[in-house]
Amino acid sequence: MVTSSIAWGAIGHSLVSQIAMTVMTNESRRFVKDLLPWYVQGNMSMLSSWADNILYPDTNPVGYLNWDWSREHHYINTPDGVCEYIPDRDCVENKCIDGAIQNYTRRLADTGFDHVQRQEALQFLVHHVGDVHQPLHAGFISDRGGNSVRGRFFNVATNLHSLWDSGIINRRVNTDFNRSAEDYFEYLMTKVNSTYANIITQWLVCPIQTQFSACSASWAQESSDLVCGTVNIAEDGSLMNSSWNFTLGLNYFNKNWPIVESRLIQVPTLESVPTTNLAGRGSDIKISKELHQNGGLHVILNYLPKNYRIEQQAFGRTARQGQYGSGQLIIVDQSNLEYSNKSLLEVIYLKNERDFNEMHRIGEVLQYYQRKIQFEENLFERYYQAFSRLKEKIDKRWKINVEKKDIVLSSLLNQWAFWSDNIDFQMNAKLEIFQSLENLCHQFEQIHNFDELIDQLVIEPNQLIKLSKCFIKDKNYDKACQLLQTVINNEPMFSHAAYYYKAHCLIKQTQLVKTKEKIEFHRLLDHAEYLFNYHIDMLIAHNSILTNLNLLNQSFLKIDSYRKQNKNLCNLYSCFIRSIHDIRGHSITSNTFVNIDIDEKLAMSIYKQMLISDENIFIRKQFNRNFNENQLKKICMDYQLNYDGFQRYLSQIKYVDEMNLKQYLDHVQMPNRDQF
Repeated sequence: MVTSSIAWGAIGHSLVSQIAMTVMTNESRRFVKDLLPWYVQGNMSMLSSWADNILYPDTNPVGYLNWDWSREHHYINTPDGVCEYIPDRDCVENKCIDGAIQNYTRRLADTGFDHVQRQEALQFLVHHVGDVHQPLHAGFISDRGGNSVRGRFFNVATNLHSLWDSGIINRRVNTDFNRSAEDYFEYLMTKVNSTYANIITQWLVCPIQTQFSACSASWAQESSDLVCGTVNIAEDGSLMNSSWNFTLGLNYFNKNWPIVESRLIQVPTLESVPTTNLAGRGSDIKISKELHQNGGLHVILNYLPKNYRIEQQAFGRTARQGQYGSGQLIIVDQSNLEYSNKSLLEVIYLKNERDFNEMHRIGEVLQYYQRKIQFEENLFERYYQAFSRLKEKIDKRWKINVEKKDIVLSSLLNQWAFWSDNIDFQMNAKLEIFQSLENLCHQFEQIHNFDELIDQLVIEPNQLIKLSKCFIKDKNYDKACQLLQTVINNEPMFSHAAYYYKAHCLIKQTQLVKTKEKIEFHRLLDHAEYLFNYHIDMLIAHNSILTNLNLLNQSFLKIDSYRKQNKNLCNLYSCFIRSIHDIRGHSITSNTFVNIDIDEKLAMSIYKQMLISDENIFIRKQFNRNFNENQLKKICMDYQLNYDGFQRYLSQIKYVDEMNLKQYLDHVQMPNRDQF
């Protein structure tokens, strides 16, 4: 199945997460909020599409390749026409959505993983449980989960997968709820508490009991059954496939929107199960009746946990189920010799020492939060006030198109990062730090128009180039050239794109009527081509270093994303260079004409005839006399040429002429072995 599909779309995943947070127990809700990143403020729906967003350059331009391994975790493929999910056949090595849900449920339960890893597990789990309930995420191999089944839905071109992702939901929201997703959410909540109240208990029964109540295999089978039973059935009763285009409308919509709603409601009620079992305590263990009658589970820890909470989690596995159980610590103390008054160290002393150290750590964390984190949060709140006021000006006072506005707002947010990088938060002079921020905020408040904003606050080269392209579209060539020249002045070695687009701007602005304009146009393209070639060489060198490291050290972790990124950049820069050659013409030498039918002698004859032709077929490159003297000396040293003689030759020529240069080099007296 193609991996660009997003189950339920952004609206569906958001609805699922909102319902889940509503139906969770208070304990589960606290558990989830503690794991979520601070910036979402406990709102799980803000991250419900995170597992999709990390995969694509539009939403994750820098690191999308790093997550490529997770693509196959979003779906299950069964053989064509087979509506039965068999894990050994369809989920080899657990590389499917069923395996992903089981894996991330275990990781979420395991307090041995750090906060970031469990946070990541929660975000994947929230998304994947939603994915597996979209029927076509358990579709067939050949039609790629409905992505290859194309047609029209209410006369709008789409495919079957997209129709179930968002087409039916959007139609329902737009038609029956006046385009309000909030009203639709309220409606679904009334359904949870009425129509589906009794069915929810049936959903919670898992035919395949698993350790963490992640019944993903059964959910996948339900989706597979729906694919065969209703999803792939057209309005006339025929079976839809990729060999013909469907036409669907009101009948298909009315038949299937109740199924979509039941699946949307089913997801959050099931999402709340793993979090309820795991919330703040790890996984519960159910024991047999015989074991319960014989005193229950006896938990032995052969180490002293580093904090009291982990110890309680271990000893409380069965007790939380209302069953008997006991626990015991068996510890070998390596530092017993320090206690000279006792031959054996009592466990209570070790636990007291552990608890004291834990309280000390908590105190350090609290102090760090109060002194640094809380101070940074207060600073950011002040910055955000200034940002919001400026954003209000952009939105309401200045008439700016969406593309320009998005570029500028992104750059304004980056100002916080730039300012933070230049501030030492360890310094005690908080007043100086706050005054520095006030200066930045005052600069925001003194902006009176859009041009001032760009000139004073947009400093990133890539953002300036994006803005210049917007101005070129608007035919404001003067402003575009100004921004591009700013990039060239500030970042001379990273201004390849700026030179290229400035040349583009110049030809649009002047049509290259004057000789001076033509010279400037070619100068800009010369610089652009040189820098593109320079960066291609650098990227190739970086990849070569990585390759050598991998060959020298076989245990070296092979992460290929950086190499792929460099390769993609090389391809992009090569496209720019080809574009420059297409604009200016390609370099021609006698060797250009050599092929199977034309030998070197004939090729040289053709080249000479075309060179002296009255038709001016070739444009001869003029020699730039402003060459660097040190570079010329280095070339002469590398190739053992006489510097004075070569300099005289270059001062006499007007054009770059391969034949004359070859004749000159043929007459150069090369050093013999002794002289060399």
